[in-house]
Amino acid sequence: MYEQTITIPTYPFAAYLAAETDPVHGGTVHRLDRAAYEASQPSPAPKAYRALVVENEYLRLTFLPELGGRLYQCLYKPTGQSLLYNNRVLKPTYWGPLPRDENWWLAAGGVEWAFPVNEHGYEWGTPWDVAVRQQGRSAEVVLSRTSGALRVEVIVTLAASEGRFTVSPRLTNTGNRALPVQFWANAMLSPGGASVGPGLRLIFPAAQTVVHSTGDATLPGEGQIMVWPLVGGRDLSLYANWRNWLGVFAADTLPAFIGVYDGRVDVGVARVLSGVGGVKLFGFGAEFPDFATFADDGSAYVELWAGASRSFWPADDVLLAPGESLGWRETWIPIAGLGGFSAATGEAVVRLERDGDGVAVAAYSPVARHAVLQVTGGGATLISERVSLGPGRSFARRLPSAEGPLHLRLYADDGILLAEATHP
Repeated sequence: MYEQTITIPTYPFAAYLAAETDPVHGGTVHRLDRAAYEASQPSPAPKAYRALVVENEYLRLTFLPELGGRLYQCLYKPTGQSLLYNNRVLKPTYWGPLPRDENWWLAAGGVEWAFPVNEHGYEWGTPWDVAVRQQGRSAEVVLSRTSGALRVEVIVTLAASEGRFTVSPRLTNTGNRALPVQFWANAMLSPGGASVGPGLRLIFPAAQTVVHSTGDATLPGEGQIMVWPLVGGRDLSLYANWRNWLGVFAADTLPAFIGVYDGRVDVGVARVLSGVGGVKLFGFGAEFPDFATFADDGSAYVELWAGASRSFWPADDVLLAPGESLGWRETWIPIAGLGGFSAATGEAVVRLERDGDGVAVAAYSPVARHAVLQVTGGGATLISERVSLGPGRSFARRLPSAEGPLHLRLYADDGILLAEATHP
């Protein structure tokens, strides 16, 4: 663990912020006087931010305590590729929970902790407390923030010799009355580069979604059910098929994992979820009219949200009683060399896809281990092989095609099923 500074060109919005007390939760809300800010003809200037870095042999995690305690970047050391989007400028947008002319949400990138209301909340740009604890062979980064009657603690754990890390957010009502809350972790992703591109695959295993908002008139509107991922002949799991912005919540059984994989640079990340109340996907699409709202270089990203509520709508607020807490747990597994992935658990990530006249199979483990990979299809075993897996060491192979459904299983040496996937 060590500290450094990161310099980011920053627009001079701070001088135009006014603070007031949140009448519901008791914390502070900052509002931007956008008219005065824009009249000043602002331009960015370099600003240094304190950064905390925690790393092991395979991953480097960088946090910015002054910018909402966000996990700013995750570097996958075996390939030297970054996973999270990092905006090259901090520029106040008109997005967020406040009226349009008072919002100032910064698309800084990384993973932000959004509470106590929807649409990024109020605390993504405030200074958070940070501490590091050593627990055996693991380092725990503890990010905390108290806002009025609410206290958030996010524990990010990185163990030695592992290619994964865990995120455990918790929100507690320390007040004396029940409070309606929203609580989410929002990841802004552009794996392997400064911006997303047409090779990005969105891993969002939900059969149906509810549209939150969209600028694509060919898709269902706000609040309507939309099948996923095939809509009107378009496969929306491939970012190249997006026309304009779209945000959707999972409508049916919540997926056990979500993620992204960019085939151009052969890197991605799986986000394995436990105890969440909702998940959301958001992206811009090639025809989004105003990238300059949040960036000066035309870059873009996609967002993957997981949280305590089913959606952002007030009907899905969680009523948190005095002294009550809520939270969930995530395991993040960066991956490369798989060509994509079909399923993920906290112990393994696997791929099973028909690929032209063959079948693409792959497997990855975030810890060093031997495992047995089996693929069956058409009443036959296509492969049953003992493989050596571990951080920076994946298995990938192309098999002959087979008729009928395909089934992949990855077993540990002791016979425990690590992960499995099916394909029609």
